[in-house]
Amino acid sequence: MKAIFVGLFILFAINALGQEKTNNFILNNDKTVSWQKVYPLDGSIEELKNKLDVFFKNQKFTSNLEYLDSSFIGNSNRTNVAIQRGNRFVNSGDFTCYIKIELKENKYRVTIKNIVFEPVSGGINTGGIILTSNVSYSFGDYTVKNNKNEFRKNKPIQDMITSFNNDFDKYFSYTETEKSDW
Repeated sequence: MKAIFVGLFILFAINALGQEKTNNFILNNDKTVSWQKVYPLDGSIEELKNKLDVFFKNQKFTSNLEYLDSSFIGNSNRTNVAIQRGNRFVNSGDFTCYIKIELKENKYRVTIKNIVFEPVSGGINTGGIILTSNVSYSFGDYTVKNNKNEFRKNKPIQDMITSFNNDFDKYFSYTETEKSDW
């Protein structure tokens, strides 16, 4: 009987410490959120570096990345994501994030951390006094339940997670640029 309780306790502990994953987003034990995906791409590490360097430098979002020790690392440029809600799109506001792209033969892994929304300038006019807010928020502030280590399940948050996942996938899916003889 004691062995059963110990076994159940161990299973519960492992489950409680596990990471939740939704649309390539990983909820870490410290309630931070990261995004991670592995992409296949034929070639040696040096060939991948050459292909991806040009690809990432030609995109506004990833043009700040530097190559160091078989990885592209750096902060993204400010951008925004249009979140689809029903038949309409809602702008998420500008955000930045930390990006690390690790290269191995025939594949590369993208990890995004520290997704932070820029403060929105504006304020509330209260009869001649304007109150403004200059607070930035993390992706986890929006998507993680306050007292639990799990993603929020409501539709607007799930739409936001899906939109970010789709946009990140577009930013990091390598496509060859066609050479023209023009």
